[in-house]
Amino acid sequence: MTATLLDDATQARVVAAYLKRHPEFLSEYPELAARLTMPAPAHAQGGAVASLAVYQMQSLRDKNAELERRLAELVAIAAANEQLMERVHALTVALLRASTMEVTLRTVIARLSERLFGASASEVHSVAMMQLDDAGILAIGSTDPDRFQPGMGTLFLKMISATITAALARSRDVS
Repeated sequence: MTATLLDDATQARVVAAYLKRHPEFLSEYPELAARLTMPAPAHAQGGAVASLAVYQMQSLRDKNAELERRLAELVAIAAANEQLMERVHALTVALLRASTMEVTLRTVIARLSERLFGASASEVHSVAMMQLDDAGILAIGSTDPDRFQPGMGTLFLKMISATITAALARSRDVS
């Protein structure tokens, strides 16, 4: 009996592989499509069997809903990245306008404080830090404990760090 079960499983895999390679098969043999039984949709009650077309349509609807959910998630991430990019740009412009070391340092502290810590410093629950060459460390905090996690991208943090490092070096050279 075990050999029969193995043979049945092997044959089922062979049939499934063939159908994947020949998706037009049922259109060439429509009488077989009428005899196939499909699993009942999750929302069906009483074990009703759906037609192949209904099953395929529901599968496509489910995939479409998942793709729409993922697209909405990506759009939200893109919007958050756009806001962050605008703040990074504003910091860059402010640092380019700073003409001395003192003004550069005040600008860095003011811009990062108003964006990140400020009056909410006691509410910071998540922090990302990056080395500013020999000038120190950049620390960015969030009230969201899950905001900064190992393995997440560091592109914006690297951009901010490079901008601050360059501004500090420029103001050192000017002073």
